Amino acid sequence: MLERFRDLVPDAPERIFAEWQKEAEHRRGLEKTSLAGNLLTIRIGQFGAIALVLVVLGLGGLGFWLGYPSQAATIVVSAVASIVGAFVYQRRKGQ
Repeated sequence: MLERFRDLVPDAPERIFAEWQKEAEHRRGLEKTSLAGNLLTIRIGQFGAIALVLVVLGLGGLGFWLGYPSQAATIVVSAVASIVGAFVYQRRKGQ
């Protein structure tokens, strides 16, 4: 097949392979960029969850200190449970 192309255009096989190599490099670059973006998104989510837990724990401690133990416990437990649930869901989903 490449010989037929060579009959039409003398350097056709070399040009075809050069384009194929450029396309493969381009595709690998896109995949690498996509993977880096996905990892960054995951890290941002993890740091956001940690920050949220720390804020909720602080607010819960403030609630206990101000004399609202049941409301503070409800806020802390529900927030922590929802974040843990989100992480468990992501692991089971395969990410």
